[in-house]
Amino acid sequence: MSGDNLIGTKIGDRYEVESELGRGALGVVFRAKDGMLGRHVAVKVMQEKMAADTVASLRFQREARMAASLQHPNIVTVYDFGVLPDNRPYLVMECLLGESVDEVLKRSIRMQSSKAVPLFIAVCQALAHAHKNGIVHRDLKPANIVILKDDTGNEVIKLVDFGIAKPMIEQDSDLTAAGSVMGTPSYMSPEQCLGKPLDGRSDIYSLGCVMYHILTGVRPLTGDTALETLSKHISEQPRSFSEVAQGVLLPDALERCVFRALMKSPADRHQSVIELRDELEAALTSIWAQKGPAGREKPDSEPTVLVKPKPTTVTPEPFAFSPYPEIYKAPNVVPDEKPPSPDFLLERAQSGDGYAMYKYAVALENGTGVDADEKQALFWYRKSCNAGCPDGLNEMGSIYQWGALGVEKNIEEAIRLYTEAAQQGHANAQNNLACLYEDDDPKEALRYYKMAAENGLPLGMSNYGRCLLYGIGSDKKYDEAYKWLMKAAEADDKCDSAQYMLGVMCFNGDGVEKDLVRSAQWYKKAAENGHESAQYELALCYLYGDGVEESYDEAIYWLKAGSALGNIQCDEKLEELSTKDTLPGLKVHDVDQWMRQSTVNATDVSERQLLLMLKAPKHADVNQAVLDLYPAAEKGNETAQLLYGRCWEMGMGLQRDLDSAYYWYKRAYDLGSNVAEQHAINCLRLCFENNIFPLDAEGFLRSCANKRNTKAMISLAYYHRFYNPDGRDFSEALRYYRMAAECGDSEAQYLLGRFLVMKNLLKRERNLVIRWWDASLEKGLDTATVEEFDDEGHKNERAEAMKYLNSAGEEGSCEALQLLSSMYHRGLLVLADPVKSVQLLMRAAEMDDFSAQGLLGVIFLEGIGVEKDEKKGIEYLELASEANNSFAQWNLSLALIEGQGVLVNRPRAKALLERAAEGCFAQDKLWSDDGFANRFQKLLDLFQELSSRGQVDANYWLGICYERGLGVTPNRDKALELYLRSAREGCQPAQAAFDRQPENLKKLAEKRSNASGENVQVSTQRKDLVQAVKVVRDGDTLVNRFKLYEILNESEVILPGADKGSGNQPVTITNARGEVGVIVFSGKQLIAGWDPETNFVLRTISMKELCSIALSKSMEAVIIDPTKSGGVILRKWEMEAFARSTLPIERGKTWNWVQVVISSGVHIAVRHADTDTVARCGADLKRVLQNHQIVKRGMLFNCFFEPVNEPEQLTVGIEPVAGANKEQALELSNELLGVNLKSDTGLPLKVVFITNPVSVDTAIKNSNVLYER
Repeated sequence: MSGDNLIGTKIGDRYEVESELGRGALGVVFRAKDGMLGRHVAVKVMQEKMAADTVASLRFQREARMAASLQHPNIVTVYDFGVLPDNRPYLVMECLLGESVDEVLKRSIRMQSSKAVPLFIAVCQALAHAHKNGIVHRDLKPANIVILKDDTGNEVIKLVDFGIAKPMIEQDSDLTAAGSVMGTPSYMSPEQCLGKPLDGRSDIYSLGCVMYHILTGVRPLTGDTALETLSKHISEQPRSFSEVAQGVLLPDALERCVFRALMKSPADRHQSVIELRDELEAALTSIWAQKGPAGREKPDSEPTVLVKPKPTTVTPEPFAFSPYPEIYKAPNVVPDEKPPSPDFLLERAQSGDGYAMYKYAVALENGTGVDADEKQALFWYRKSCNAGCPDGLNEMGSIYQWGALGVEKNIEEAIRLYTEAAQQGHANAQNNLACLYEDDDPKEALRYYKMAAENGLPLGMSNYGRCLLYGIGSDKKYDEAYKWLMKAAEADDKCDSAQYMLGVMCFNGDGVEKDLVRSAQWYKKAAENGHESAQYELALCYLYGDGVEESYDEAIYWLKAGSALGNIQCDEKLEELSTKDTLPGLKVHDVDQWMRQSTVNATDVSERQLLLMLKAPKHADVNQAVLDLYPAAEKGNETAQLLYGRCWEMGMGLQRDLDSAYYWYKRAYDLGSNVAEQHAINCLRLCFENNIFPLDAEGFLRSCANKRNTKAMISLAYYHRFYNPDGRDFSEALRYYRMAAECGDSEAQYLLGRFLVMKNLLKRERNLVIRWWDASLEKGLDTATVEEFDDEGHKNERAEAMKYLNSAGEEGSCEALQLLSSMYHRGLLVLADPVKSVQLLMRAAEMDDFSAQGLLGVIFLEGIGVEKDEKKGIEYLELASEANNSFAQWNLSLALIEGQGVLVNRPRAKALLERAAEGCFAQDKLWSDDGFANRFQKLLDLFQELSSRGQVDANYWLGICYERGLGVTPNRDKALELYLRSAREGCQPAQAAFDRQPENLKKLAEKRSNASGENVQVSTQRKDLVQAVKVVRDGDTLVNRFKLYEILNESEVILPGADKGSGNQPVTITNARGEVGVIVFSGKQLIAGWDPETNFVLRTISMKELCSIALSKSMEAVIIDPTKSGGVILRKWEMEAFARSTLPIERGKTWNWVQVVISSGVHIAVRHADTDTVARCGADLKRVLQNHQIVKRGMLFNCFFEPVNEPEQLTVGIEPVAGANKEQALELSNELLGVNLKSDTGLPLKVVFITNPVSVDTAIKNSNVLYER
């Protein structure tokens, strides 16, 4: 059994094929009779041409599995599944004897809302069932919704074709990838167009497109090509129902529901189809409530008049207003049976229908359905006027007003025509007439504006309100003006003129209570609708904080928007801001806040925040950005001096230099900066700790201390604690500590208490000082230096220490609470009290001290001094981990690995360890006797085990432990060896850690690594390979794929073995026909993301060796990194090239590929065909081209179709003449293929048609032109 024509055959020895029902991209659907049960069924069989496509076959099987898993009254039922003798799979499902919605729309254009909404609700029910089972349909469209009748005659809705549906948990499957975006462009969500992961909200958007189409008869967004349609779904909004469906009255609730489903961001749509269904049911109630002729909706057979929006006249200065589409009302003379085609309109026009004359003129002017002809358009506009049609009169008035369509400008004639239309109640004509009268006769203008307003024209309401507001044609009437402006804004949310003036009234308090917040809101609405004056006013609001939070960035954004529209005020303001300050908009408060945050944030985070503050361009270099601060700092700019000082202090973009940092802080302070004082004081404290003593430092601190600056007092204590130029003086240090502590400074109280505790422990209870006290806890104080203290009074100092530590704790010092907790836990200077120790920690934890929360987590997990409570321990660890506490993160990770108080979750544990590594696996240095050594030893053992199995991150983590002596003897050489090994496997943090090391140590590590036989070149290139795979996955073009080939040819890939014993059997994917592909990876770290529970035996292998093995096993593909959005597939022809040690695409002398778009929207890469190829087949092809009248130009070139699935092909490109039809194109294509020419690769000749002018020009320059008419 072969071929796609299976009529008359029996499938599966059971289903007798009777007829063909239809064809799709993947399969053919037949009507068949079930010989066993005697019922008719539909059998979907994969097309023969798709059978060799492994991915397509797997996708077909997936459809069968998913469809079979869905049992719902509104989803087609699957009965059976099997495989034909030629290995093509088939699917047996219920035979639906009905009509698709697509067929209904082709016949009736649109459906009545009372009939359509129940259909939408049924589709929601079907989707809810699919989403509940974790399946996204991904191809909702009218053709996939079928309407049939049950035995009682009631309509039943069925959702069909799950051919490209996907389980939500398998978004990275390669079955629909190939760099592809799948679906039907007219109904695809923005995230689907961009190839992003999808959930049920994507189906909601697609259903929104379907609802829009069914209700209006028009697809919401369409382009000339598929790519243009996709682009519109990403960036454009659909037009309102009233704009596209003339005369169709639909409830506002229904339109709001549809447009909410069509929101670009998934977060702005209905969050479930159940929510959408409920809203549709509410809208259905309002539909049933519509009564009377005014609310009559057109029946399905009545045509929908499609209207292209057209700008009307713009009101004169002093205020500019946005143009709006005219509001047309469908007249009763539109016939009931025929759609309003140009031919039909012409027939009606010739019979004397004035409105049809006007509509036909519009079609001629715009080229809608007919060739554009301005002369004929003018003829029919005049005829429409003569027939008395108000729309025609208004349009001719506009033509005379502006001198359009070759007519000489004539204001008097425009006034006459507008007047005649206005007298018939045409609101746009009334508004346009008022605009012409406004300068010379404001009272008459006011009269006509009022008519337009009362006739419901939003622009008329806005203009009438403006006149009342500014006293044009009457006295100022604020209350009346406000009423009409509000009506205009409520009637049309795009009426920017009304929105702007409402903002003015609220800002000035004209007739309403002054309200800056409401004013800014109205300005913003108008600004978003393109009103340039509103954009300027909104920018000022953001600049000065009037009604909105002050934002320099927002101000600049709206000033630039207004400038782009030609607003001179915006230009002037932008110029003023650019010259006002060296760092425009950068406020000292923001700089101070960033400087304080940078003391606790990671360096890379602080760098990103700095670049944002400086408004640096994307991907800017922080080094250059910091250097650019220098000129401004030198000129005395306060913010620049502060930032420059902090960069010196942090080593951010500069080599760290605390002396230079203090210099710039001091310069800013001397110039009057209030902010600089505290940063200079803190910087000096760091200086003293590092034995740096800037000139005048002590004098500066004394002057600040005299002003009762307690931080200056603390810094003076630091000055005397270390070896300053005058010598160390602990007594003086204590004096300044006490001075600050007595002023109530909780930090000083803590530092004084800590200092006294350490002094007394070292002096009197030295045996208790074990590992507990870290050098950083009280730098400079040790058993030697403490002898310098006077022996007497140490008992009093103990009491003083406890006094100040308790005082600091009461003032909220979490550090003091932790120190006290440690002392009570271990009985240092006080009697041991485990209960009080935990209570002190809990108080610190309540104040969101993450270190205390982390300690409490371990204390409750282990039951140290408290009753063991694993649940509470996990809760504390979760809190601290969320705050990025490294100690809590590695302890929580250990709990997740061991299942202690929580379910085992190794992937999350790995993620936590990655974050904990950023904090270098912080240890407890105060509270416990041994730093919880037993817990960390478990983690260290895990690192050792993972490292022995080749886990990349584990080598990096072990490197941290060896560098810092965490649980092991410090060994810097060993740390560098581990960093280097991990970095060569693509671990970026390991690379950064290695790069920070001294050059001589790095060279030694590399030398030892090379001597041990590690392939440095391959490891270095693997990072490039990972990136190259990602680039091809994101965009599978010829150029990207060639770069991947080059790197693959020079590098090695990682082959995971399924056999743990040998590692020699590669991991493969299979289907019903056996092995079809081998899975490889570009980097070890990618394997964990693919299957974290599988322990692979790994080996590196060259592409030549790999492809030779795969071909010998008759495999059809190599799949690289299968978990990353589908991976990159190398097909058999590419494998054969690598096996020959050649690249699948040779650069050679002919590498000159350019991209062209053919008529179907597909992208191809083309180049000149080889000379001998042209000589071999050019003459035969030219003879065929000459015999076909549709050929304007014929070209011969070599091409690749993108994405690259097949080798290079010889191709004939045809530029057709205007008016060529599909039948002629098919006849030409068949005759060219009949010449039976082949490419050098053995593939048959291809024929493509090129219609895009740019693509035609590109193709001509890069091909051999065989024939030109």
